[in-house]
Amino acid sequence: MDYVAIMLTAFFGLLAAITGTLAGAGFSKAQQRRYPFLQRFKGKRPHLTISALIFVTLSYTATAWKDWLNLERSVVDARGPKGSVVKRATVMALKQELRGASKEQIQEAQDYFDAGDHDFLQGDYPNAAWNYQKSIYALPTDGSLPQFIAGAVLYGKQ
Repeated sequence: MDYVAIMLTAFFGLLAAITGTLAGAGFSKAQQRRYPFLQRFKGKRPHLTISALIFVTLSYTATAWKDWLNLERSVVDARGPKGSVVKRATVMALKQELRGASKEQIQEAQDYFDAGDHDFLQGDYPNAAWNYQKSIYALPTDGSLPQFIAGAVLYGKQ
């Protein structure tokens, strides 16, 4: 899917460049005689300008679509007992927050976070909340806080 989005971005960008150039360029009579196809664009400057704007918009949309396809969510919905839904941070969100911390802090926070995820997925919410809390103590991050809250909330609903 990335390949399609990249190709669409390039295609619409090329069309925007061509139509923008044709809309903005003024061709002399000598050029029009030498290149007869330029006669087709005589009096079409507004149409070419609008077409260029449309192609720029489509190129930007294709780029945004490509970025959206590559974006890993930082928060996902998780189901607990009795169908309750809570927000959980992803490992990718935690890794983004851990940049710049010491390697020991990162490893300790990551280990507790992973253990909390394992407990959470097994339905062991008290231990999940405890491990998320330890992750927060090791290295406070926004990603661990929703995990801790989710574990604590689901523990209370058991």
